[in-house]
Amino acid sequence: MSTLLATLRAFWQAARAAGVAEAGPLVAGVSGGPDSLALLHALVHFAPEAGLRVHVAHLDHGLRPEAAADAAFVAATCAAWDVPCTVGRADVAAVAAQGGWSLEDAARRVRYTFLAGVAATVGAGAVAVGHNADDQVETVVAHWLRGAGPAGLAGMAPWAPVPLPEDHAALAAALGVPVAGAPPWLLRPLLNTWRAEITAYCAEAGLTPREDASNADPVYRRNYLRHTLIPLLEREYPGLRRRLHAGAALFADEDALLEADLDRCWPDVAAVAGDSVAIRLAPFAALPRALQRRALRRAVALVAGNLQGLDASHIMEALALLGAEGRTGAVLQWPGGLTLRRERDRAVLIPAGAVPVDTRWPQLAPGQVCPLPRVGMVELPSYLLLIAEYAPEDAPVASPWTAVFDADALEDAGGSLVLRTRRPGDRVRPLGLGGRGRKLQDLLIDGGVPQPVRDSLALLALAGGEILWVPGPGGRRAALAPLGPGTRRVRALTFVPV
Repeated sequence: MSTLLATLRAFWQAARAAGVAEAGPLVAGVSGGPDSLALLHALVHFAPEAGLRVHVAHLDHGLRPEAAADAAFVAATCAAWDVPCTVGRADVAAVAAQGGWSLEDAARRVRYTFLAGVAATVGAGAVAVGHNADDQVETVVAHWLRGAGPAGLAGMAPWAPVPLPEDHAALAAALGVPVAGAPPWLLRPLLNTWRAEITAYCAEAGLTPREDASNADPVYRRNYLRHTLIPLLEREYPGLRRRLHAGAALFADEDALLEADLDRCWPDVAAVAGDSVAIRLAPFAALPRALQRRALRRAVALVAGNLQGLDASHIMEALALLGAEGRTGAVLQWPGGLTLRRERDRAVLIPAGAVPVDTRWPQLAPGQVCPLPRVGMVELPSYLLLIAEYAPEDAPVASPWTAVFDADALEDAGGSLVLRTRRPGDRVRPLGLGGRGRKLQDLLIDGGVPQPVRDSLALLALAGGEILWVPGPGGRRAALAPLGPGTRRVRALTFVPV
């Protein structure tokens, strides 16, 4: 028993030094199996010296007839060891069917939501789970088969934020636990401890773990790796498990170095705009290929909250789209409803159902009408301000984002101004052109307004409907109320960043 306690003690010292562990409440995820039961037993013995107050979280996934007995076993064990315990239940099969997930993926999403919710309930900043060295090897092999790079081949980290799914709020409500704010830390104290060592610890401590029959079912991918593929490889290449485990640590070091490189160039390459991430094509093209792949993965993680469903083929598709041969307007559809759209000088990664926010252009929600004050400011959803003011008669037009009008002529025409988005049949009578004017659609295309922005572009118009100004470098000001020799008052409108 002393060996596992020593392992736990060394891990805790490192975790505290890294700022991811502290005295106080700690949630332990306990299924009742050998790994989690051994971890809980060691934590109970270690808690007094570390100042920990362990709280167990057990989730019945609703997938096995024995699940209720497992929950009762965990609750009884906690009662015998004087450890508080929260038992939850979820219908993982229903979650999988509703979201289109595999049972494994659905169980993971529900389990992490539950653990984070219990942590929020008891005020714990971390959750400890029983992942061991064999689990690490299985993870590395699974990632390798998926075509992962250094980040995937590094396997599981000894600590990382709990990977909450994007729908964790709805899952938390269904589970009856609080919605986690910032995710707690997920700690893996046994990541360097082999399954055989854990089995020996249980025997020495007189523990009788529950056995999960589904762990032998080859229908699950991890079980196939555990019981068939990895033993076969180990027979052909003795010592393979330990080499893969050691290799994961090496890849973790490589991964950290590349992440630091990406951190330095990320502000030049990408920008978060609302729920989307915009990737600037010129600085992206200047990155080494390894950092390009990593930048795409980071963008997906920011937009989707995780990388589930993303594999090497998706990244290769994106590299082609963003490369020299990529076509403006081309679109990729990715798992989870993600959309990657290439524009003239950038690409935008958009979550399912979202309208992309492009901070280069003033935007409103499609169909929105925003009345303007004569003098004042209006903030737009695209992080721009419209400043309305009266200006001197000789005030120059400073940029494509400023328009000036004869204030008296505007009042004669109705005066009240609004920002609105385009409507069917919109036309503009540009200054200097007569007749019925031009179709708004043609002006938007000629002005270089990206296709995804056209429905949300903020247009200056009279409250009665006539468009006065299409903002932007290629935009046009309408013929109404131009400045002239008789102008006495100038009304100026300018878009500026927030």
